[in-house]
Amino acid sequence: MMKDKPDDLGYWAGWFAAFAIAAIFFIYIVWQNQTLRQIACDAGENDCFRQWMSALGGWAAMVVAIPTIIYLAKQVRDGDRHHRINAAFTHRRQRLLAASVSKYCITLKETTEYKLEFLSAENEEFRTDDVLDNVNHVLELLAATPLKVFENEIFTPTISVDFIVARIQRNKAKLDSQGSPELLDEEILHSLKINLAAVVRYADGIQRNCDAFLNETAAFVFNDELHD
Repeated sequence: MMKDKPDDLGYWAGWFAAFAIAAIFFIYIVWQNQTLRQIACDAGENDCFRQWMSALGGWAAMVVAIPTIIYLAKQVRDGDRHHRINAAFTHRRQRLLAASVSKYCITLKETTEYKLEFLSAENEEFRTDDVLDNVNHVLELLAATPLKVFENEIFTPTISVDFIVARIQRNKAKLDSQGSPELLDEEILHSLKINLAAVVRYADGIQRNCDAFLNETAAFVFNDELHD
């Protein structure tokens, strides 16, 4: 599909060149024709040609400058478009990652809140094996690779997922050492609930930062304008 003439630099450059050639040809004709020369110059003037060239110098400079300005403006526009396309490619994978992690954090948060509510029930005596299943489930959710990738590439939280996992694994080690038949030690239960609450805060913070990243990079999303 051909470009519109107003946007075609070659189209306008051709016209400027044509006008420049016509102007030079006109000056030559005037200079060669005695009658026209007398109209353009006084009889006593010796530097008539130089004066005319000086007078036309500003117009000639404008004729030369306009195509240059148009060309530079087109270069700036193309450079900006190229930058936006590169930025869109750069952010494409990260935006997909952020969108995926944001949804995943909703599941992580809701699941952990449910388990925390279960462990916070009053007048309940929890056996070790009952709690271990819940702990293992949370650890499986925290082991998801996208969480670490998001931390490494987009946002580094104050408390990392590895730190939280290490704390919960210490709780798990104490649970394993107790043995399944025994009732859960209150100190271990208290520590576990603190760590599960940290998981909820972590999931909430990561989700908010995912959404913030998606909003901040929305300008770099591919659209019809980039493909024109």
